[in-house]
Amino acid sequence: MSGLAAEVSRQTCTLIVHQDMPVDQYAHVLTSPGPPAAFGELLADTSLAATRGDWYTDSTELPRLLGRPSRTQATAVAEALAAGPATTFDPRG
Repeated sequence: MSGLAAEVSRQTCTLIVHQDMPVDQYAHVLTSPGPPAAFGELLADTSLAATRGDWYTDSTELPRLLGRPSRTQATAVAEALAAGPATTFDPRG
């Protein structure tokens, strides 16, 4: 996530800093807008697993599964920024 924050910062000329938080605190933040606690815990645990590298694979199957070439992080960020906001929902209230 630090790399994503750095790329978004670079492309928007705005400093964005990724800050890790304990899994239980992250789960609470995810569920504070209303989703069930179990859902927040699942998402938080999934994020922790990704951070540990549990989801790493050297497979080259992603482009086949997507039906298109995969994109670099820089390209994905540029496309997302060009598309504009997807929603006006602000989970912070």
